[in-house]
Amino acid sequence: MRLTEMHKKLTLAICFSLIFASEAYSQVLQVQESLSVWWYLLVFLLILGAVGSLIWVLTLKADERKINLPPNRQELKNSRPKAKENIKAQVREIKFSEENAKAEGARKPSLNTFQLDPTKFLPVFLLGKLPEPAPFVPLPVSNDEGLLSAVEQIQSEEEDEEARTLAIKILAAMRTRNSVEALTRVILHDYSEDMKIEAVQALASFNHESVFEPILLACGDKSKRVKASAIQALSKLNLDRTDAWLRIAGSNDEEKVRLAARAVVESGFADRVFDRLINAERRSALEAIAILALLIRGEETTIIFRHLLEDENPLVKKAILHVLKVVGNRNVINGLYMLLEKEDVPDDLKKQIDETIEAIGFVVE
Repeated sequence: MRLTEMHKKLTLAICFSLIFASEAYSQVLQVQESLSVWWYLLVFLLILGAVGSLIWVLTLKADERKINLPPNRQELKNSRPKAKENIKAQVREIKFSEENAKAEGARKPSLNTFQLDPTKFLPVFLLGKLPEPAPFVPLPVSNDEGLLSAVEQIQSEEEDEEARTLAIKILAAMRTRNSVEALTRVILHDYSEDMKIEAVQALASFNHESVFEPILLACGDKSKRVKASAIQALSKLNLDRTDAWLRIAGSNDEEKVRLAARAVVESGFADRVFDRLINAERRSALEAIAILALLIRGEETTIIFRHLLEDENPLVKKAILHVLKVVGNRNVINGLYMLLEKEDVPDDLKKQIDETIEAIGFVVE
């Protein structure tokens, strides 16, 4: 309203100014008609008045639009500051709730953490029996005279080391079943560390399933040099290791199985196998199971029972007992009963051991 009154007063002032200017102009014309400067002054005043009126009209319309806003728009405009404050308050409340939820979650584990049962999806617990190893194509047998001569030289203790080294190179070049048998005898019975290492390296160059066992046996050699060379050679073989372990574990040659199991312990493979039992990757888990089966059938169970007692992961203990059930070898029964007699064995573990003994088929009298 104040702006409207001011606009009216301004309009009246402009009108009076124009009237006064016109009267003054008529008098001036009568007095000084020759002076044209007043004509320009009058034109200037008229233009000034027109511009002022135009500005006033535009300003008046703008004020009317502001005053005559629809009720809902006016209320919306007035409510914006309050809405902003409400939104800020809600954001603060949400942040506070999230912080409380995080703090509560840190204190109390989520129930979702325990919804998945590892025994339902880990490969070791899904295994009902040991898989059968895939067959492989054996190396050919050769009657080559040079090969047979090299076999004789390598077995002769009268030959010097240089001649025997040359014989090993000939056997490695022929890549036959005769070569594997001769080189295996060197690994198991030769007195020279250097000859054993040469034989291990020659067998590794074959990269064939039949050389896995003799190289593994070399991993249990008393010589640290031979053992290190064999472990390195075994790691370079490009073949299915699970099948290789299962072939040895399933052999009817009990002495060979015991030697292989002893080599697994001596080489350090056994200590690294237990954590791999609960690996989610099937190939890694199956290889660990196959190695454990070899230890069981080779009667190297001391390390198994030690991990069954001392391993910090309860899931590893459960996996060990499951593999004992799958293998089903009764030579572990006495060891399991010894564990039951220990006072420091938890009750839940004793219960699992009882179930394992029953699953293996031993009837308690």
